[in-house]
Amino acid sequence: MAKGSAASPGHLMTEEGEGQAGGCPVRVKELPPGEEARLVTLGFKGYTGLVRTQPGGMLMKARYKEMAPRFYNFAFRPDDIVVMTYPKCGTTWMQEILWGMTHLDELDEADRLPITKRTYFIDSDALYQLEDQMKDRFLMERFRALCPSARPDRGILLQSCGAQPPHPSKPRIIKTHFPFSLYRPDLLDRCRVVYVCRNPKDACVSYHHHCRLINTYKFEGSFETFAGCFMAGDVFYGRFWDHVAAAWERRRHPRLHFVFYEDLQLRVLEQLGDLAGFLGLRLSQEQLETVAKHASFPQMKARDALTPLPLSSSTNPSVGSFFRKGTTGDWSNVVSSELDALMESWVQEHEEALGIRFKYTLSG
Repeated sequence: MAKGSAASPGHLMTEEGEGQAGGCPVRVKELPPGEEARLVTLGFKGYTGLVRTQPGGMLMKARYKEMAPRFYNFAFRPDDIVVMTYPKCGTTWMQEILWGMTHLDELDEADRLPITKRTYFIDSDALYQLEDQMKDRFLMERFRALCPSARPDRGILLQSCGAQPPHPSKPRIIKTHFPFSLYRPDLLDRCRVVYVCRNPKDACVSYHHHCRLINTYKFEGSFETFAGCFMAGDVFYGRFWDHVAAAWERRRHPRLHFVFYEDLQLRVLEQLGDLAGFLGLRLSQEQLETVAKHASFPQMKARDALTPLPLSSSTNPSVGSFFRKGTTGDWSNVVSSELDALMESWVQEHEEALGIRFKYTLSG
């Protein structure tokens, strides 16, 4: 194991002291009514029935409490490719890149099925209501085909992913926003992880849009209020810097590929070449260019118009679409000078502590 690969906040116990499935150290506590009411008052109208991990303080829907052991002990395989990110940091882009690299012979399939149905977003079982998931015909048909005798309440995505038969050249691509601390400390010994990291100012702006769009969050407050909650970690998936730090300290592990979102934008073919090398794929320059085009923002947005991402049973179309801008530096169009001064102080404190440097613009 590389430096930093031992779990820290991951060593927890469930609230009832359960020790299922090989021992799950995850401790989960329900949010006090007063704290939940405070978040709702701030504008998070979808923040009902919440829990926090302890320690770590990650916010999540109540379903996570019973499912924590299943996430922690999920049976990852050596050929799995796990896309791990804090929300709104290039996750969908990387999923499409990886799927394109491993499915060059069937790229047209992307015109028929959104990326959510060509890969597995396993967090969905804790993030969305079961009844909403069961309204998705594709998810349920795949679940019934792969897990004919399984119970949906034990995780539609987790069980479907677990039952997906191995393929000699097309590995499972698994998306998660859960940090390293909520998986077993030997995660990198069991699979390959691609971690995508984006500068926190643009991530905050994009996450704000996402939380206005999706009814799981249903945020109706101001951007300034959201930014305050983002910096405090009072959003789903917790504190940005905790999430990043756990991956940054593992960045030299041979089975972790750490990617900056901004570097993907600046040098996409170079970055794709490095990624292919990490995965052991021998792709020609022409193939890399094909993948880059397939996963480009205009192409993904155009496909989403034909086969929209089924994010939730109820969204807010007046806010816009899932694919917004996909740019670097848009924070400067949204963040006031007063708020930027607060964010800049917050950024500098944590960047210096970690020894990490982000790009906040692609010019200069």
